Amino acid sequence: MLGEVYGMTSGELSARIETSLKSALFFHRQVQSRQKVMPSDFGGWRYGYPESPKASSDMSVTGWALMFLRSARNAEFNVQKNYFDEGLDFVERCYVDDPAAQEKGVFRYRPLASDPKGNPQISLANTASAMLTLILGGRHELTSVKDGVRWFRARNYPRPWQNSYFYLASYYSSQAMAQVGGDAWNEIYPQIAGNLLEEQTDEGAWPLGSGTEKKFGKGYTTSLAVLALTPAYQLLPIYQR
Repeated sequence: MLGEVYGMTSGELSARIETSLKSALFFHRQVQSRQKVMPSDFGGWRYGYPESPKASSDMSVTGWALMFLRSARNAEFNVQKNYFDEGLDFVERCYVDDPAAQEKGVFRYRPLASDPKGNPQISLANTASAMLTLILGGRHELTSVKDGVRWFRARNYPRPWQNSYFYLASYYSSQAMAQVGGDAWNEIYPQIAGNLLEEQTDEGAWPLGSGTEKKFGKGYTTSLAVLALTPAYQLLPIYQR
């Protein structure tokens, strides 16, 4: 958020945001470069820092972190290329190349090598986040991204009660399809928008989500719904192709 609004501010506020962004970039690199227990977790980020000695990475936080780095670079902050490369390499390791396991998506929460016996958490949100960050990182020609596009186009976009992270997934999916463009955008975005607009209440807010999202409040659901509806307008730098 700070990276996106930095260019819209001036004077003292701009200076304060610049200081915060520089601190955030330093912190992100500290977390990213921390020694991970599993080599396959190298380059990513995860919740809970400083962690226990069993440091690891996941797709959820890595997606946010890479969007932050891209936003900061768009705002002309110095972000080293290897920061992106290491993070994007982690995202690639989350790809699921087994068609039999692709019912719920094509990207896992963590690489198979990092969590071989755990819950793979292959999901819509992880798939959309991974596709978006790979495209923003210039890796749009990867097989995994093309598989993700085919996966999206092969099914109807879920309704709120069919996905426990509906609002988060819609936020990522809308951005990802905007970057893909073409037929994928024309097919998927109207479904996302239609589903969201059906849920909007008379007060303009969006109701509590289902499952895990239920505990986060209407500020969360409404913010993500608005962000999911606006890539078409390309108002934010991160939305521009």
